[in-house]
Amino acid sequence: MSRRAFCIVCRAAALAMAAACLATGVAAESDGLSDGDDMIWLASGERLRGKLEAFQPGEGVVWRHPDIQEPLPFDSSQILRIRLGQRPSTIPRYSFPCRVRLANQDELEGELAGLDASHLILETWYAGTLRIPRAMAARLIPVVLNPRIVFEGPTSLDGWTMGNAVAAGVESNAWTYSQGALVATASGSIARDVKLPDIASIDFDLSWSTYLHLAIALYADSLQPINLSLKDEAPDFGGFYSLQLNANIVNILTVKKGVPLNSLGIGIVPGLEGKTTAHVTIRTHKPERAVYLYLDGTLVKQWRDTADTLGKGTCLRFVNQGPNPLRLSNLVVSEWDGRLENPNPIVQNITNDVVRLLNRDVVAGTLTAFNQGNFKIAAAYGVLDIPIGRIEEIQLATGPRGPVPTSPGEMRANFHKRGYLTLKLEGWEDNKFVATHAILGRLKIKPAAFRLLDWKPVTVQ
Repeated sequence: MSRRAFCIVCRAAALAMAAACLATGVAAESDGLSDGDDMIWLASGERLRGKLEAFQPGEGVVWRHPDIQEPLPFDSSQILRIRLGQRPSTIPRYSFPCRVRLANQDELEGELAGLDASHLILETWYAGTLRIPRAMAARLIPVVLNPRIVFEGPTSLDGWTMGNAVAAGVESNAWTYSQGALVATASGSIARDVKLPDIASIDFDLSWSTYLHLAIALYADSLQPINLSLKDEAPDFGGFYSLQLNANIVNILTVKKGVPLNSLGIGIVPGLEGKTTAHVTIRTHKPERAVYLYLDGTLVKQWRDTADTLGKGTCLRFVNQGPNPLRLSNLVVSEWDGRLENPNPIVQNITNDVVRLLNRDVVAGTLTAFNQGNFKIAAAYGVLDIPIGRIEEIQLATGPRGPVPTSPGEMRANFHKRGYLTLKLEGWEDNKFVATHAILGRLKIKPAAFRLLDWKPVTVQ
């Protein structure tokens, strides 16, 4: 196929898909994909659904479109990003799951299998056994074992309540269910009593068209939306937090009847206005009146409430505040043990490993071993055995290391829940990516581990 013919076919496929999306009134990135579909965004502005079949040296990505007989090759220079649909995978239940933050800020998760003077050993289901040089591992963060999940879905509209139209431009049937997601096609709300724990973690994937305008009511006791400008005229309701995500601005409003609205503080998220997808994590600590917001695994804002705002509600309410389509999927609400990753920058050139415990004690020394869930640390006052369950975070000694090298053509592969790896794709073997990582070396990685491949990543801070 000639280059000109190839471009014409691609444009025709893209136009056909766009027309189908307009006919249904839902943007492609919001509801144009089934769970198994992939989506590719090209630098030319075109966008194609289909399936990533391989990555070939010299050709780049090999793409299969359902309306085109021949596979389509795309050089990496043509690609902005690829969103990967769900792929079959078997994820083991780890005994000692950890996240490892590398010196270049990459982050990956797996089973901590051991450590010695030179390496951390991480077992992963997606890339096998990884030996990570200690000098290039910045942080080690234990992951909570099997937190109690109070809600996981959605699987239908059952149990969800559509909000009444409480203001002009708001619709009472703005939300639908499609292919494992709640989809808003207009301004309106949907709510559920998820029995939100006092100390909770709320995770979901979000995609939207044009601009993001979403409000999330936390600890509400009403399934119906509240018109904030007329809240004191509404039927009685308990106090709640309204988490606002608008373009690149995040904010929390405290909402309580008879008390003026109050902002707990506005945050700016550079680059968010240019994105159309994000993995959102909200962590709430009701006893401490604290809320933490993560986007794509990065803490972007934390709030503390000095007033006694919250009532006894346990509902979540999502309000699409704009007319643009929005898609919410993979919602998991679980208990949280209060572990909070240290948001401070990694201290450079430290000579000791620093262990921060859940009780906020700090132990400095040298980690010498990890065996059956216990770390052995040689501290100034003796050798200690510390169970992994007591540890919030470990910052590993860095020494005088230099910058991590980079290579032309690298891209960012984002994991499903959080974290990413900066990779240079080199090939395809046994239905796995073959890639080189500046710290981990040559890898063979299952595509099922990733949700987004980004050749032009926007760093959210």
